[in-house]
Amino acid sequence: MEEHVKEEMKKGAEGGRRRYLERLLTTINWLGGSPEFYNYYFKDYSVCKGCGASIFDHYNKQEVGNWFMIKCDKCDTVIKKYFSPKFMS
Repeated sequence: MEEHVKEEMKKGAEGGRRRYLERLLTTINWLGGSPEFYNYYFKDYSVCKGCGASIFDHYNKQEVGNWFMIKCDKCDTVIKKYFSPKFMS
């Protein structure tokens, strides 16, 4: 995700969009350096409700149109679905 944000910034994002991307990048880097916070915050979401597998160890990412989904790679249950519109240039 960090690479995607950096790519968008290189394309010449300005104003509010640039500030948003800068803050998003700061947050991504902070979460990457704070795994104990991340694991604590998401502890209730850390297992697949379908099969009980750890979603930190067993997951797949899939993009379908403007949707980004995280799925269990053991039973293919959708764990989380995010609306992620593509940036228009």
